[in-house]
Amino acid sequence: MPRVNHFIRQGSHIADVALTGTAYVLAKKHTIDLDPDQTGNRFQGRLSALYIAVKSVSGAATLTVRVTEDAGGDKCIMSDTAITLSDGTGITTATDSSGTIALDVDYVSTNSQDVYVFYKINAGTLTVEQARLTWTE
Repeated sequence: MPRVNHFIRQGSHIADVALTGTAYVLAKKHTIDLDPDQTGNRFQGRLSALYIAVKSVSGAATLTVRVTEDAGGDKCIMSDTAITLSDGTGITTATDSSGTIALDVDYVSTNSQDVYVFYKINAGTLTVEQARLTWTE
């Protein structure tokens, strides 16, 4: 029987997204490229996990995340998923926190190599500084 290899890949977007209010805002998102080698091929793979890093947490206890295939946030790949921010947040920096969401979903891109990660919080403020997505091919 032939051996089948799977490769773990990752894409990320590192840029501050400051959140206030409790609703999604179209401009408050990260864009992740699923074609880091710029092959131009349509993405086909299994999305594995989404890693989120936040800072400057003040009064927020929950970060809700949505991943979509369109920049308008309407076509979900991952429906709204809440991350509970740890009490006291970071171990060394009290206003930092992070969370991981296990996806485990097959995905074939329809017309773009990009996916979009939108955020909202339950109260207070925070800044999302990075979104990192892993997948297997």
